[in-house]
Parts: sequence; structure tokens; C-alpha cells
Amino acid sequence: MDSRCFGKLLLTCLLLVTGSTASTAFAAPCTLGSLQDYLGRFSPGSAGCSAGDITLSDFSLEAIGPNEIPLLTPTVLLQPFASGFDVLTVGQPGLPNELFAGPDVALGLRFGFRASGTAITGGNLALGPHTVTPDGLMILLVDSGFGNAIVFDTGVDQSAPSAATFATPASSFLDLSLELELDGGLNGSVRAGPRLATLSFMSEPMPPPPTSAPEPSSSLLLAVGLFALVLMLRSRWRVDHSG
Repeated sequence: MDSRCFGKLLLTCLLLVTGSTASTAFAAPCTLGSLQDYLGRFSPGSAGCSAGDITLSDFSLEAIGPNEIPLLTPTVLLQPFASGFDVLTVGQPGLPNELFAGPDVALGLRFGFRASGTAITGGNLALGPHTVTPDGLMILLVDSGFGNAIVFDTGVDQSAPSAATFATPASSFLDLSLELELDGGLNGSVRAGPRLATLSFMSEPMPPPPTSAPEPSSSLLLAVGLFALVLMLRSRWRVDHSG
């Protein structure tokens, strides 16, 4: 066996080993970006990105109420953290980093996405800093597929929850919808920002590693076998040509 054949066989082994380990690669970390960017990069069928132990993917824009003015996706930002993300705003013309809905104005946003993890058991949602005057309403709703969790502020009811927790059966993924509305009502107003909402996830601890070594993948076994064959053939070639 000449050196060129040996090199080709060795390269084949290396490619097989690389291919077997590449399949275990994790999603790239999520970064601060506009909702428009997330809708484009992590649309249904994409690999998604990781926020700590949670992988976010399958982002899609969903319909809002017929009387709501949709928030423009370039003006909505997602800021990931270890177990979820914040929803931020860059603001409106003349009102940087804030949203304002006066009388007879309702602003709305709704988008869907998938959260994947080891065993997701629920999450937490909360409104960001805001001010609501009577007759106004700010509401945050998350549909987990196992029911709705909701927080809201009417500017009147001091007992209204501004944060909530929801529980789900332990799942490897959840398909969720997040809906946000700022409604000035007939005579009220809502001012919010730059953080509009926070959503985080809860999950069960990672299981302990197995005590026995995991079974090697078939690709890795094949690569090891080919590598051993290369060494054997090269040794035989040297013996045959040494005499």
C-alpha cells in the first residue's frame, strides 16, 4: 500500500469520527435581537438557539385582535438569559424605549415558538415596568398547550397579579404562544418599557450520568475498524517489502 492510499483511508476514518461527534453538537447561544430577526433565523424547522438549558425555535407571528394595532417586529427585541427571555421595545417615534397607548388605542403582539429542554415542568411570566391609568389595561398571556397563564394591570385593581407561575407535565418541549396587549380603553392610558415582559422556564434536574460507559455509535465503531485495518495493511506492506 503506497502512502497515497494510506492517506486516503486515514482521512476516511477521520471524517467518520467527525461526523459521529458532530451530530451531538448543541444549538448556538441565543443573543439579543429583534423579533423580526428571530422569526427569520429560527422559523419552524430550524435548529433554534439555546438560552441556558432551554432551546428556543420555531418562531412564528400570530394574529391579534381586529381592533389592535400590531407592534412592528423590528421594534420588539428578545433578550435571552439563562432560562428564558425578556421582551423589550425600542419605543415609538418621539418616545424612545417606551410604548404608549392612549384613549381608543390598543397595541398588540402575539407570536408562537417552541421551548425544548430535558424535562420542562412550567414557567414564570411577569409584566415589565409600566403605568396604567383607570380604564386602561396591560395584559400578558402565555398559552403553554396545557392551559393559559395570565397577568394584567387595570390601574384600579391593586390585587391584580403582575407575575404568575404555570405548571405543565414534564415535557421535552412545549409549543407556546405569547400575547401582549396595551389598551388605553375609552379614557385611560398605558405606558410601558423598555422591558415589556419576562418569561422563564422551570425544568427538572438533569439525570445522573450512567454508571456504565455508553455504547459507541455504529459510525465510531466502523471508523475504529477501518483504522485498525489500515494499520494492519500498512504493517504487512512493510514486511513484504523489507525482504
